[in-house]
Amino acid sequence: MTNTAIALPSPKSVHAPHLPANEARKPRAHAFFWPLLGAAATVSITGNATQALLHDTTLPAVAAGDDTPSEFSQLAARLCARDPARRRDPELVARALAHHHLDGWHPTRIARELDRSRSTIS
Repeated sequence: MTNTAIALPSPKSVHAPHLPANEARKPRAHAFFWPLLGAAATVSITGNATQALLHDTTLPAVAAGDDTPSEFSQLAARLCARDPARRRDPELVARALAHHHLDGWHPTRIARELDRSRSTIS
């Protein structure tokens, strides 16, 4: 057997990047993230605009009670109109808003007064 040495490349020459020394390589995640963010923002804006144009709901007429100011009745009508299942009663919501903002009541007291659960009020 002969003593023949095989010349192997040094580890530095195998793994050296093909970029100039002062230019750092950016990870592939950066190239993926920004286009994905731009596409998601475009989809979101388009969806919001479509919903605003196609789902124009008219506000139901809410008769303001004797003790409920009309501002709360109008706000309650807007809030309740946004619920597609129509689970909320605009008159009840207006009374809860008035008790909270005008009387300074906490949700537990409002729930007791309106005979509803605490979670319904909050």
